[in-house]
Amino acid sequence: MTHLWHIMITRKPPRIRSSEKCWTDWFDRDDPNGNGDHETLKKLRKENRGRICKRPINIEATTLSGLSPAEAGDVISVCDTNTGFICKNHDQPKKKCQDYRVRFSCHPPFCGIGACWTKWYDRDDPSGKADWEALKHLRKENPGEICDDPLYIEAVTVDTNTPALNTGDNLYL
Repeated sequence: MTHLWHIMITRKPPRIRSSEKCWTDWFDRDDPNGNGDHETLKKLRKENRGRICKRPINIEATTLSGLSPAEAGDVISVCDTNTGFICKNHDQPKKKCQDYRVRFSCHPPFCGIGACWTKWYDRDDPSGKADWEALKHLRKENPGEICDDPLYIEAVTVDTNTPALNTGDNLYL
């Protein structure tokens, strides 16, 4: 099977001034069974002690496949930095929310794994022999956006956000 890939690359965290902000890791503690999808700050903090700042600056919510709530067509009850995220099944046209994940923008040191991630890249489609998301091509096409010495790379499918290692495809680094 051939997949389209999103690639995200990380680097060592730069020196961060106190006025700058970063994003936490993604959190997905609930699914839309029952009343809906509840990614509330209270429960997320309880389950992820020390990984979310006391006063988030912003919140971002996407479906597990990467769609915004607007793109997914869901009506959202709450999406704020005080409560977190709530999607109620009974508010939806089809009576069921999508499954969401959230992350929070904070002032350092709440930057996920201690690394700064790039945006997602998708420069090639699977054709011929492979899907080529080569670092040298990504750097050439996105000058100044990717650091000299990446620490990690994450690859997921474009359509379902499935981690590359879970697809069964042969991967070459």
